[in-house]
Amino acid sequence: MMGKTKNKQLAQTFVAVSVVVCASSGAQAAGFQLFEQGVSGLGTAYASGAAAEDASTIYWNPAGMTYLPGKNLSLGGHLIDASAKFSNNGSSFANLPLGAVSGGDGGDAGDLAIVPNAFYSHAINDQLRVGVGMSSIFGLKTEYDEDWVGRYHAQVSDLRTININPSLAYRINDKFSIGGGLNVVRADVELSNALNFGLIGGLQVPAGLGGPVLTLNQQRDGKVKLEGDDWAYGFNFGVMAQLTPAARVGFSYRSKVKVEVEGDATFTVPNLSPPFPGAINTGVAAAFGNTGVKATVDLPEIISLNTHVQINDRWALMGDVTFTNWSRFKELRIKFDDGRADSVTPEEWDDSYKFAVGANFKLNQKWLLRGGVAYDKSPVDDAFRTPRIPDADRTWLAFGARYNISDHNSIDFGFAHIFVDDPSMDKTSDESVPQLRTRLVGEYDSAVNILSVQYNHKF
Repeated sequence: MMGKTKNKQLAQTFVAVSVVVCASSGAQAAGFQLFEQGVSGLGTAYASGAAAEDASTIYWNPAGMTYLPGKNLSLGGHLIDASAKFSNNGSSFANLPLGAVSGGDGGDAGDLAIVPNAFYSHAINDQLRVGVGMSSIFGLKTEYDEDWVGRYHAQVSDLRTININPSLAYRINDKFSIGGGLNVVRADVELSNALNFGLIGGLQVPAGLGGPVLTLNQQRDGKVKLEGDDWAYGFNFGVMAQLTPAARVGFSYRSKVKVEVEGDATFTVPNLSPPFPGAINTGVAAAFGNTGVKATVDLPEIISLNTHVQINDRWALMGDVTFTNWSRFKELRIKFDDGRADSVTPEEWDDSYKFAVGANFKLNQKWLLRGGVAYDKSPVDDAFRTPRIPDADRTWLAFGARYNISDHNSIDFGFAHIFVDDPSMDKTSDESVPQLRTRLVGEYDSAVNILSVQYNHKF
C-alpha cells in the first residue's frame, strides 16, 4: 500500500491545482481584470480616462476630480453576460492506457453577474477635492457541470473583490492637477475540482498482488473545495495636464496589491471498500484530511496614458493605452498548515496592453452619444491556458449615451460586445503522481456582453 508520505503528496497536489484560481478566475478584461469602473466610460470602450465627466474619474484618474465643481455622486451597475462553451476533442489520461476521460463538455462555464460601482467627489475649495470610490477591480466566475470531462482540472472558480478607494486631488494651477488615493481590497475565493479516488485507491495496490487496480477508475470521484479570504492594501495616483483649452492628457498608476489568502481545504472522500481492502480505504481517507492553506498572489500594477480632445461644440475624441504588469505572475506558491512541503505551480504570464479609441457627440442639450473600440491583449500563453481561465485576446465594440434629466441629474447608458478569440485547450493537469494526470483537449467558443446604467447627481 502506498505510504503516508505519498498520500500527503497526493493531497498536496490537488490542493495546489485548486488554489491557483485565486489568481485566475474569469473576468471581462484580459487575465482576471475588470474594466467596468463607471458607466460613462463604457460607451467609449474605456478610452475616456482623461474625460473626467463624473465622479467615476476617482478610479481612472483621481486628478480628474479637480474638473468637477461642487458635490458629485455616481451610482452604477453592470450586467455582465460572459459565455465560455467548451468542445471536447479527445481528452484522455496522459500517462496510463486508460483511454478517454468520461463526461460532457461542461455546459456554459460563463456567468451572469451584476457588478455595482459607487463614486462620490466633494469640492473643498477651488483647488482641493476629496472623494471615495467603491468597485471591483478583479474577479468574476467560471463554473462547469460537476461531471464534465475536465472535472479533475476545475469545477467552480470564483474570485470576488471589493476595492474601497478614498482619494484626494489638488489643482496646482490652470495647467496641472494631481491626485491620489488608498486602495483597501477585500478578496474572497471559492474553488473546487473533482478527485479520481477510484484511480488513487487502485494505484495503492502493491505491485505483484494483482487485484482491482483500475476497477474504480472514474467511478468513485470525490472533491476538494477551498474557501479563503484576505484584506489587502495598495495606492494609486494620477496627473492631469491641460495642454490647450481643448486638449488634455492624463497619466495614472495603480500599485500592486499583495493578497495573502488564508482558508480551508475541504475534501469529500468516497468509500472505496469494497472492492479495495479496508486498509487502503482508511489510508486514503487519512491522507486527504482537511487542512488550512495559505497562498500569496500579487494583483498587478496598472498604468494608463490617455488623451481627451474637444474638437468643437459637438465632437470630442479620446484615446487610451493601459498596461497591466501581469508578468509578476510567474508562479503560485502554496503553504500548508499541517507542515507538508510548499507546492509551487509555474504560471509564466506575460504583460498585457489594452488600446482604445472613442468619441462623444453632443446631439442636443439633453443627449450625449458615445462610441468606441478597443483591443485587449491576453497575458496567457497557449501553453499555460487552463479551464479555470480560458483567456484569449479580446476586441471591444461599445456604444452609449448620457441623458440629462435636469441641470443636476443625468443617466448614463452603455453596451459593449466583446469578441474573444476562440482559445484552444491542450492542458495536462499538474498532479505530482504522473498516473493521475489527465490531458484536456478541445476548443472554447467565448464572448461577453455588458449592459450598464448609471445615475449621476450634482449637489
